[in-house]
Amino acid sequence: GLSQQDIKAIQRCTAVRFLIRKGALRDIPAIL
Repeated sequence: GLSQQDIKAIQRCTAVRFLIRKGALRDIPAIL
């Protein structure tokens, strides 16, 4: 199964991918 850490990592990757698609690349450093 997935641990809480795995789930959080997946959610973060998904969020980053979503932001890239939205053209919000310049905001990523603030998020990370």
